[in-house]
Amino acid sequence: MKTLTYLFSFMLIGLISINSSFAQKDYSARLKKEIVKIDAGKYVSNDYQYLKFSNGNTMQIKVSASCPVEVMTRDNFINIYSTVSTMMLLATFAEAGVEIPDMKELDELIGDPDITYNIVMAKNGMQIQVITSQGKENVTMKWDDLFED
Repeated sequence: MKTLTYLFSFMLIGLISINSSFAQKDYSARLKKEIVKIDAGKYVSNDYQYLKFSNGNTMQIKVSASCPVEVMTRDNFINIYSTVSTMMLLATFAEAGVEIPDMKELDELIGDPDITYNIVMAKNGMQIQVITSQGKENVTMKWDDLFED
């Protein structure tokens, strides 16, 4: 349970710190937008972010998640997806040694993303795949490890 508490804390910090699309003038459409769809018996969600750093550099990040509907509820899927994606973004900034940039949500990517996070949830656990220009890395964990007290 400690792991979930830490994950939730990181998510709150990220949500407070990140300048998200809620700063747009018409946030009502954003609040009504479905972030999870069911496709071929799986929950599926895709998120595209455009980041602009203080030095003028930009990047795009794509976060995708999927899970068979029989594995968990929609609420749990959204909770885990949101927490993991926020943690991955914050870890990216910390590893790069940069401050949290200005972020804007995109309806679709402009070309190819600079970083892709694929979150695949299954009956026995979850795998996070990180794809960058340097290659691909997988992190796999069992649910027992994630929900450990």
